[in-house]
Amino acid sequence: MAGGDDGRIRTGRGSGLALVLGLTLALAAGPVRAVTPTMVRRAATELAAETSRFALIIGVNRAGDRSLPELRYADDDAARYQGLFRALGFRTFLLARFDANTERVHRELAGEAYLPRGQELTAAVALLASAAARAREHGRRVLLYVVYAGHGQVERSEGFVLLEDRRLSGAMLRREIIERVGADETHLIVDACNSYYLAYSRGPGRSPTAVERLRAAPRGLP
Repeated sequence: MAGGDDGRIRTGRGSGLALVLGLTLALAAGPVRAVTPTMVRRAATELAAETSRFALIIGVNRAGDRSLPELRYADDDAARYQGLFRALGFRTFLLARFDANTERVHRELAGEAYLPRGQELTAAVALLASAAARAREHGRRVLLYVVYAGHGQVERSEGFVLLEDRRLSGAMLRREIIERVGADETHLIVDACNSYYLAYSRGPGRSPTAVERLRAAPRGLP
C-alpha cells in the first residue's frame, strides 16, 4: 500500500540541527562562559542566514502504470509538505495534480503547482538549480529536500517511483535532480511502497545503488 513505507535518506555533511549544536558547544567553550537561550537563538539565526533552503515536493495519485490503483491522498501529503517547508522558510517547488477536494482545501497552491510529469519536473529542477547556483555565488550554503509521495515499485531489485508519465529510479533521481542542483546537503523523503529499494539492493556481491554511492560521497557528489 503506497504511503505506508516512509524511507528517509540523508546525504551530505550533517543536519542543520547538528550544526546548531556544534555552534552551541563552541559558544560554551572558554573560561566559565554560560550559554544562554539568547546565544543559542542568535547562533541558529546566523546559521539560517548563511543557508539557502529549497524543497522539491512531488505528489502523484495516478501513476503512468494504469495497472496500479489511483491513490487518494498523495496530493494532500504533497500540499502538507509544501506548507511545512514554506513555514520553515524554504523556497518550495511543488509538482502535484490536485483532485477536487484537495484543490478546494489548498486553493492557493493549485495555481502554482507543476504537473507531476517528466517535462514539468525538468522545468522545475532547472529553476531550482539556477536559484541554488545564485545562492552559491553569494557564498551561501545550499540545503535541499526532495520529497516524494505516491507509488513505488521494484524491478530486478531496483526500486523506482512513478510520475504520471514515467518512472524515476535512484540513478535518475541522482542524475536529474540531486547532481543538477549540487546542494551542500541533500535529504530524500520517500513515502511509497518499496522505497527501501531506492537506497539498498539485495543479494551477496551486489553493486551499490546510485543512492548508496551518494550517501558516501562528499557534498552528495562523487
